[in-house]
Amino acid sequence: MEFKVERNDIARMCVDVVVLPANWRLIAGTGSSLALFEAAGREKLEAECAMRFEEAQKQHKRLVPGTCILTHAYDLPARAILHTIVPKWQNDRSRECYEDLCRRYVPHPSGR
Repeated sequence: MEFKVERNDIARMCVDVVVLPANWRLIAGTGSSLALFEAAGREKLEAECAMRFEEAQKQHKRLVPGTCILTHAYDLPARAILHTIVPKWQNDRSRECYEDLCRRYVPHPSGR
């Protein structure tokens, strides 16, 4: 499988999946998060995110860092959006936050 990294505006790219760093509530944040929600059609994407969040709550699933939720991309040229829950950054705990982020996303050397 070919893997390509490209620097571009992800809200305008024809790709299979856009990965969105998300908060545990699946609501629009700031910066790239807000831009993607706006480009996708904020009302439609917010409604689906609310539904996915509610489903997780009903199943007693916590949306912790590393959890991924797939939604439609709506008005984006991508096929889907993968909302990946990221740790909340706290400046006074920056080292701990960085280590948590690494544990969630950096593959273990043994492949586990």
